[in-house]
Amino acid sequence: RFDRVGLLGPGHPAALSADAVPSVRSSLQVSSRGAKAPLLHWDFGQGFVLVAIALALLPLLPGLSGAFVFDDFVNIVDNPAFANPPGSLAEWWEGMLSSGSSSSGRPLAVLTFLVNVYFSGLDPFWFKLTNVVLHGVNGVLLFRLLAGLFVMSPIAPALLTAQLKPRPVALFMAVAWTGLAVHVSATMLVVQRMELLAHTFVLIALLVYMQGRRRLLAGVPGGAAAVLIGLLVVPAIGVLAKESAALAPVYALLLEIFLFRFKARVPSARRFMVLAFVVIGLLGCVMATLILPPSLDPAVWQHRNFDLPQRLLTETRVLWTYLRWIVVPDLGSMSLYQDHYPVSRGLFSPPSTAAAIAAWVAVVALVLRLSRRPSLLGLGISWYLTAHLLTATVIPLELVFEHRNYTAAIGVLIAALALVLRCSQHNAARRWIVPVVVLLLVAQLAITTARSYEWGDPLRLAQSDAVRSPESPRAQYEYGRVLWMHAANDASSPYYAAAIAAFETAARLPADPALPLQALLIATSSTGQPIREEWWTALADRMRGQKRTVASGVALHNLVRCQVTGLCRFPRERMLTVLIAAASFPPTDPETLNLYAHFAQGQMGDSVLALTLLHDAAELDPGNPVRWYQYGQSLALAGRYQEALDAADRMDRIDRWKRHRTKSIALRKLVDDLKRRA
Repeated sequence: RFDRVGLLGPGHPAALSADAVPSVRSSLQVSSRGAKAPLLHWDFGQGFVLVAIALALLPLLPGLSGAFVFDDFVNIVDNPAFANPPGSLAEWWEGMLSSGSSSSGRPLAVLTFLVNVYFSGLDPFWFKLTNVVLHGVNGVLLFRLLAGLFVMSPIAPALLTAQLKPRPVALFMAVAWTGLAVHVSATMLVVQRMELLAHTFVLIALLVYMQGRRRLLAGVPGGAAAVLIGLLVVPAIGVLAKESAALAPVYALLLEIFLFRFKARVPSARRFMVLAFVVIGLLGCVMATLILPPSLDPAVWQHRNFDLPQRLLTETRVLWTYLRWIVVPDLGSMSLYQDHYPVSRGLFSPPSTAAAIAAWVAVVALVLRLSRRPSLLGLGISWYLTAHLLTATVIPLELVFEHRNYTAAIGVLIAALALVLRCSQHNAARRWIVPVVVLLLVAQLAITTARSYEWGDPLRLAQSDAVRSPESPRAQYEYGRVLWMHAANDASSPYYAAAIAAFETAARLPADPALPLQALLIATSSTGQPIREEWWTALADRMRGQKRTVASGVALHNLVRCQVTGLCRFPRERMLTVLIAAASFPPTDPETLNLYAHFAQGQMGDSVLALTLLHDAAELDPGNPVRWYQYGQSLALAGRYQEALDAADRMDRIDRWKRHRTKSIALRKLVDDLKRRA
């Protein structure tokens, strides 16, 4: 029997010792006379597993015909390293290190992007297909992880009591996880391959770790080495894809707390396990000392519309929203763009904040109680919370994204299994378990198919997101951008009028209007239509009176590029007003100065001003080799050759990983060519 709050009680057969684990597998093959009818009781080979996971991927296939969206542009489409397939080893190396998505650059994930570029260019179909295949690989790895866990004490006796076989249960859960609707954005948003690949290594790390635990339980040599590889080596490699792979040791610790209880055949192995996690805990504390101080600095939150306390308050509500999306996905609220999600400005603003906090306090208290004994429910809840340790706490990220539940959903399924096992003990509920679970899975796959179908066409995706998120500035802007692309620079197209209307809607929303305003300016200027003066005024006021955000930076970049390339013919004085307003708002931003310099050089012919601005940008961002490359180019064109070479030398000194070696070589070659011509 199960106890009141945990999965297993003290008198349950799970009190088996570690020595009894091998006998559990054989005992599952036998059902006693008069036992209840089994819920899932069949066996299969590895081929059947692959087919089942492949079938679970079918709902994602309609999305493969979609386009790049959102963060795909800055990370892939607009990345100069992906403009052409890499040729030399230097190009491969620099391409791997070309991402600015984090301080590490996530080179392992970027390498897979380069492979796509090498074989198929910037065709989004192959990028997305690679993501789907990788997601399928993760589904297979999850099956192997769960199947291994389910034959180890104390889960196996609980399954035996419910007349369930480990492998069918593990496969059903892996299939359900693979087909979850919340995973559509994780696979169709190409840049989220970083998340997919990082968790490939998380699952591999846990598989290796579990192999080591089997050896320690059985007293077989090699267990300690496997444990260390699973806890340290594999996660360290995974971090090169994305930092979330660093959570693998935490998941392993949860397995110990809620399942294995640090058991081993010999006492020395048990002491080794405790010592290993103590060391990892100390390493975690060291990492926390590196992460926390910058996050506590108010300056790092300047580009957000919330501060650290508001973020922490809001995330208590967001985690409940995520849980609802995983269990009962709702197309009416699920959207790529969640920038309209209300921020918690206080404990009762909105009132649901206090309710969310109270509910999580109760959940944490339950988990602490469950940690006293083996508990699948405790494992599932703590797994879900652990998966959000990086994205829902102190790091100044955006508030809400569906793809952050990629691994968290595993915890939800584990907790659901605990509830199913408990219900299986009651005859009245038992007969409804399989129909209800199958119905939920079918509903999930149907919603996954519908959402994937939306992702399969850029206009369909943009329109659906705009309709379901009318208060989202990003959703409205993206709808206008896609309509503008369909208009093909034709002011007589019906798409053009719809695009202008969408941009105006986005500009009126209570958020940063920089992107929709620049879109209005570019759309009208590039088609020769009259520009409204209030758009220029509103954009200048926004740059003058508000802190710089990612959106305002992109808006300035697009305006300057459009003007410099000749696609737009903006009045020079209007552009100057906007640029000066942006450059004057404290603190001075080096990228704004860089854009101002390009405009001064290309549109004003003022090389002296451009050189001054580039110098100031380099001094403000001295650790960025690209700043010195841009400044060095300007110095070389001004005939100040030695100073340009000094800039190249400075690039080499700060570019420790040779991420910009090609630029350094190009700058020196430019100096040599200009000297010869002189």
